[in-house]
Amino acid sequence: MVKMSILKQIKALEKKRAYVLDKMLSVNLMAPGSYRQVYCRCGKKNCRCYSGKGHPYSRITFSEDGRSRTKAIHENNIGWIKKVTKNYRDFKEGIKKIKEYDARLLKLLDQHLKEIIEQTRKEKEYN
Repeated sequence: MVKMSILKQIKALEKKRAYVLDKMLSVNLMAPGSYRQVYCRCGKKNCRCYSGKGHPYSRITFSEDGRSRTKAIHENNIGWIKKVTKNYRDFKEGIKKIKEYDARLLKLLDQHLKEIIEQTRKEKEYN
């Protein structure tokens, strides 16, 4: 009989993979890029920023058509931008996990195939 451990491993891996995939597909808003707060000086000699690090600005940086882009984010949208960029990072991480699971799954399936063939040959030799 085939070792149950390989079958259990395959089924457990499929459960993990299905969980990750369901989680990924449940997300409906995402945006590539990263949010950060940057500081810029306005250039006015009488302004407090002239001798300091500058005024804070919220920005998102992302890649578009092979070029790095940056856009200003209104303070009302900061929470939303953080959420959708995190969703994007989580989605990309999910893709990595699924690729790892698939590679492990293929190895286990190869092992399973070899064991089934060996078991079949032991049961009845064919010519």
